[in-house]
Amino acid sequence: MTNLLAEIAELRLLTGDQLKNEQLQLALERASNEMVAAIGFPIVETVCTHTVYGEGGKIIRLPARPITEVVVTTKKGESLTGITVDERLGLLTKTEGWPNGQPFTVSYKTGWPLNQIPGDIKSAVLEQAQILLSSNGAYQQETIGPKSVTYSQAALGGRTQNWVNVVDRYRLAGDWS
Repeated sequence: MTNLLAEIAELRLLTGDQLKNEQLQLALERASNEMVAAIGFPIVETVCTHTVYGEGGKIIRLPARPITEVVVTTKKGESLTGITVDERLGLLTKTEGWPNGQPFTVSYKTGWPLNQIPGDIKSAVLEQAQILLSSNGAYQQETIGPKSVTYSQAALGGRTQNWVNVVDRYRLAGDWS
């Protein structure tokens, strides 16, 4: 099950009482999944383990942020010490450098507890969920009798400027697949 990045009750306040909880839940699931995919790392707190390889430099960048509770072990299972962690940027610094080509296992906690999801992420997810709920399919314009309505790109499932700004603020550069 998807971790929702906003509450159904919050979305209900924005949309009114005419929609069923299942509809609100589905819209929040889709918007939450889209945000995680766009940013490129788990937003809700989770534990990750990756094998990384030293490249002779002093810094290794992890594919997530924020990071906490970092443990680095060698191929033999020995814990490494003398590592500085930049939790906000997901950087591990080893003053004497990371041995070139040597694999290390890095276990760490990343993301935010559900009750501490940044407000701008939550806002963008709620906004996208509203758009998903209000989208009426593939029509950009419809006419019924004497009335004509034209829908914005955002109402057709596109992205708002707020969404774009949030993704730009949090996403990781590079390919981490």
